[in-house]
Order: sequence, then C-alpha cells, then structure tokens
Amino acid sequence: MELLKGRFKIDGNQLKVKNGHLLDFDENSSHDLKIRTTDSGGKSYHKTFTIDVLNQNNAPTDITISGNSVKEFSNNGTTIATLSTKDVDAGDHHTYKLLDDAQGRFKIDGNQLKVKNGSLLDFDVNNTHQIKIRTTDSGGESYDKTFSIEVENQNNAPTDINLSSKSVKEFSKNGTTIATLTTQDVDWGDSHTYKLLNDAQGRFKIDGNQLQVKNGSLLDFDINNTHQIKIRTTDSGGESYDKTFSINVQNQNIAPTDISITEQGGESNDTLIGGSGDDTLSGGDGDDSVVGGFGNDKIWGNRENDTLIGGSGDDTLSGGDGDDSVVGGSGNDKIWGNRNNDTLIGGSGDDTLSGGSGDDSVVGGAGNDYVRGTWGNDNLDGGDHDDTLKGGQGNDFLEGGSGNDWIMGDVGNDNLKGSSGEDTLSGGSGYDTIEGGDDDDYLRGNAGDDFLKGGDGDDYLRGDQGNDSLEGGAGNDSLIAASGDDHLDGGDGNDTLKGSSGNNYLIGGSGDDSLDGGGDHDLLEGGSGKDTLIGGSGNDTLNGVGNDSRGNGEIDVLVGGGGSDTFLLGDDHGAFYQGGGDNDYAKIDDFDSQDMIQLYGVADQYDVLEADNGLPGSTALYFEGDLMAVFKDASVSDVSSRMEFLS
Repeated sequence: MELLKGRFKIDGNQLKVKNGHLLDFDENSSHDLKIRTTDSGGKSYHKTFTIDVLNQNNAPTDITISGNSVKEFSNNGTTIATLSTKDVDAGDHHTYKLLDDAQGRFKIDGNQLKVKNGSLLDFDVNNTHQIKIRTTDSGGESYDKTFSIEVENQNNAPTDINLSSKSVKEFSKNGTTIATLTTQDVDWGDSHTYKLLNDAQGRFKIDGNQLQVKNGSLLDFDINNTHQIKIRTTDSGGESYDKTFSINVQNQNIAPTDISITEQGGESNDTLIGGSGDDTLSGGDGDDSVVGGFGNDKIWGNRENDTLIGGSGDDTLSGGDGDDSVVGGSGNDKIWGNRNNDTLIGGSGDDTLSGGSGDDSVVGGAGNDYVRGTWGNDNLDGGDHDDTLKGGQGNDFLEGGSGNDWIMGDVGNDNLKGSSGEDTLSGGSGYDTIEGGDDDDYLRGNAGDDFLKGGDGDDYLRGDQGNDSLEGGAGNDSLIAASGDDHLDGGDGNDTLKGSSGNNYLIGGSGDDSLDGGGDHDLLEGGSGKDTLIGGSGNDTLNGVGNDSRGNGEIDVLVGGGGSDTFLLGDDHGAFYQGGGDNDYAKIDDFDSQDMIQLYGVADQYDVLEADNGLPGSTALYFEGDLMAVFKDASVSDVSSRMEFLS
C-alpha cells in the first residue's frame, strides 16, 4: 500500500487519515493510492483508488499592518496603515472590524486603519494606544489580534498669549515693566520668545518675557487713553502665534511744568527769546532775531530780514517780508519763508517747509520732510530719510538726499537728483534734468524735452511728451520713450528699451538687451551682449552690435517689423559677427522684399546658402566662409537680391 507521503494509514480493515495537515484542497483536490490485500496462503491482489479531498473554509491565521505609528494631532481621516490577512484559503476575501478603537481615536475604512479623532492623539498625554482588530473571511471564520499604535511627538504651534496686566500710568519712565508674558502651548515644557509686531508707534518694547515702556513721553491720557499692540510668541521649533492687546493708559495728575510767553518786537531790530513753554513771538519791524526755545512755539518775523529759530518742540515759523533765515530745530516743525529770498532749514523731525515767493534755499534735514519751493528759482534739499520735494513755479534744483524720496519739479526747467535710496522723480512741465542716483529709482520726464539718467540700480525711466534723452546707467533698467523723437541708451546691465511713437534712437549698451522701436522710423543699436531688436512699424535701421564688440561672440535677434527696414551687418571698417564661426551671428526673424542688408566689401566675398539643419533658419549668409547671419523664412534668392555693399 502506498500511503502518499504519510497522508493516509490502514488500521485493520479501515482506511484512515494519518496527517490531515497535508490534505489541502488548494494544493491538490485528489490523491491516488494503491491498496494490496493478501490472503492466509500468501496470495495477494492490489488496486488503485482515487481519494477526493473536499474543500473546507479555514479560519484566518494572522493579521499584519503596514505601519504602527501616527503623528500626534493628525487630521481626521489620515491613513495610518494598510491591513492584510494570512489565510490558508488562497484568494479568500476578508473584512475588518475594530473591536477596540482606543476610545474613539481610530477607525477602519475598507482595509485601511485611519485616524478617527486626531485631537485625542496627544504625545504628552499618552504616546501608545492599544487597538484590537478582527478579520473575517467570506465563510464567516475570523481571527482577532491586538496591536500597539505609537504616537509620534510633533512640535505644535502656541495657542494663546497671556498678559499679567494691561494698563500703564501715563508718562511712565522708559523701561517701566507693564506686564509679564506667558504662552499657552500643548507642548509641555517648550520655551518661547516674544516680538512686538505693533509697538503703538514706538511706545512699547519687549525685554525677554516682559512688556515694557519704550517712550513714556508718548503715553498721554489726554491724547489717547488706549493703544493697540500686537505680540508674536515663537516656540523652540519656530511655530508662532500672534495676538492683539489693548493697553490702557491711566490718567495721572501732572503738575504744571512751565509758563508760556507772548511777546511782540516793535520797529527796531529786536531780540526775542521765548523760554521753556509754548510761546508766541512776533518780531515786528526791523531785522529781528527770535528764538523760541523749548515748547511748541509760534514765531513770526514780519518785516525786514529776520532770523528765526524754533528750538525744541513742534514749532510754527513764518519769515514774512524780507530775506529771512528760518531754522526749525528739533521736533516736527511747519516753516514758511513767504516773500523774498529765504533760507529755511527744518532740522530734525518730520518737517513741512514752504519757500514762498522769491528764490529760496530750503533744507529738510533729518526726518521725513515735505519741502516745497512754491514760486521762484528754488534750491531744495530733502536731507536724510524719506522726503517729499515739490519745486513749484520757476527753474528749481531739487535733491532728495538719503532715503526713499518723492521729487516733483512741477512748472519750469528743473534739475532733480535722487541720491541714495529708492526714489521717485517727476520733472513736470519744462525742460528738466533728472538723475536717479543709487538704488532702484523711478524717473518720469512728463512734458518738455527732458534728460533722464538712472544711475546705479535697476531703474525705470519714462520720457513722456517731448524729445527726451534717457540713460539707464548701471543695472537692469527699463527705458520708455512715449511720444516724441527720443534718444534711449541702456548703459550697463540687461536693459529693456521701448521707443513708442516718433523717430527714436535706441542703444542697448553692454548686457543682453531688448529694444523695441515702436512706430515711425527708428535706429536701433544693440551694443555688446546678446540682444533682441524689434523695429516695429516704419522704416527702421537695425544694428545688433556695438562699436567695441562688433558682434564677436554674440547671437543677436533682429526683427524689422512693418516698413522697409535695413539690417546692418557691416560698416566701412569691416564685417560684423566674425571670428566665432557658428557661435556668433545675427538671427533675422522677418525679412521681405522691402528690406535691405547693408554689408562691407563686395559681393564676391559673400556666400548665400541654404542653412544647415543645426541653424535656426532657412538661409545662411557667410563672409569669407564665416557665418554672419541666419534668415528664418527668407529664401536664398530673397537674400541675394537685397544685399547692399559699402564701397
């Protein structure tokens, strides 16, 4: 008897199972076995039988998950792991159920373990949770298994800021502590730093975790009894939270501090000194000297040539008639020169100065000043910080000084200079000269024939009406001609030049420049670098090279546009784009029967051929075997018939 590798056995006259684990329907659904019978005389007979294995549903034997960790406070629905079941019944299908979901933290969706309530996944409270999963096969057999899900610690943003106090006495000393700052953060033990995003115009500061007074002189209950501040707290991981607070100013009984003086000079040359209060002083007739001193003073020079000094405080000064000298001093002052030729100096603070009639010299000084010449040929100087200068009537000189200034020439032939900072300069009407200076400036000529020079930085220059001359200088500049016959020179850097209407002359200079002539008949010269020239409408002349480079090492793109255009590929001194082989040439993207090519030498020195496959065009022009131009769509005959030679 063959027992098929131990699957069966015979006990007496009974066939029995010896090893049932080997009877697997999915591996083999039947087995052939041979049985021999032997009588008492030793004679035997054998026969083969087929034993069928009946298919049975077996219970699953294991559950595996692809991952066992999740970030704390993960979004609801976040997938943690994919579930799979081990089952001897190959191809069986299984469903899954959570018998223990860790108090609502997890759920199962199909064969995926997911987050049900991420707000309960707090590493600082519990970093491990037990779950129990049941898998059930298509026959109803099941298997249960317990897993540990690890919660990964994450840096969580702070959730709130608390102040121990929200009030301060008016005129408190600088450095006075108002409140102690604390932060609410789910990450227990995390450290925090604090920053004032809004300090109520310099009234408050933060030192460590304390809110303090920065400038107590600004805490005046009678002016404003509440100030808004905004604080940011940042944890050690860089997460932050912002909150706005209202700080109440407590009213205090302040003793009188001074006595104000009201005084008027007379007909002679007077000297008036105000003192420490808010004084009102008037010089009267004569050449007077008036000093306001401390406090917020009002000072008038009246007639003749007066000297007015405001001193400290926010003063108001008016020169009146005569050639006056007016100095505001510290504080935010308002100064008028009025008639005749005056000298006005704002001093420190944010001052407002107006020259009035006459040829005035007006200096803003430190602070963000408003400086106006009004009538006459004035000299305006903004000084430090961000100033606004307006020339008014007359031929004025305006210089912004340091800072980001706004400078307007207004009426007359003005000279505007930006100096350092990102300045905005507008000439107004008249023939103006405008220079940007350092940094990135905005220059506009407005009406009249103007000269604009950008200087250093990436500048924007616009000529507007009139025949203007624009120079970009250093940096990547944008030059716009607007109307009129304009001259544009990009200078150094990668510049953009646009001619608009009029007969314009555009020079790219050094760098990779873009030139667009616009309407009418323009002359475009790319200069050194890889330039793009577009003639636009009108009969334009396009020259991609400069006097120094002559096209060596350049690939320039030339587009004539409408009209009868001339492409310059040489001059009296020689051919352009020579010495670099296929690495320097003019790429001419539109060429028709109206256009001409200007060349050096004679026709025998040139070859017009169909372009090689590696060149960006259909026709190539060679000078003594060296490539100098590639024509995008023009044929060999088109190019050959439109060549013009310089004798």
